Amino acid sequence: MSYRDAQQTRQKILDWLHDNPDHGVQAICTGISKTRNHTMGGLRTMTARGEVLKLGEGFGSVYRAIATTTVSAEQIISEIRDRQKKGKEKVPVNSTPVGYYIHSIDRNNDGTVRMPIIGQGGQGAVRSRVYVGSSAGMI
Repeated sequence: MSYRDAQQTRQKILDWLHDNPDHGVQAICTGISKTRNHTMGGLRTMTARGEVLKLGEGFGSVYRAIATTTVSAEQIISEIRDRQKKGKEKVPVNSTPVGYYIHSIDRNNDGTVRMPIIGQGGQGAVRSRVYVGSSAGMI
């Protein structure tokens, strides 16, 4: 199903719900002559966008139209592209300068900020070597 087809299905659902408020999924499927899969997909999208209100839970839930028109296919495609671009943005790995302790701000007794420990690198104290033992003997 294309984005344009999905938009038309969502608009059919809205139109049908405006004429027949507070009906369940099966009645909506019959009313717009679409499969349960297509109808449920449209209802989930519209509920998340606030175009349709879902009343109840499970099999007894009914839907009520809030919006008059659904979002266009072009707008959904644009939002998807924006999310993809945002996901590709470079995030700096270490924005803290080397030599600064990043976990907390140390304060003196009078409340002034204590100077960071030089050469700390943000990782805290040096750890000792960890050994893994086995109950089966030497590995």
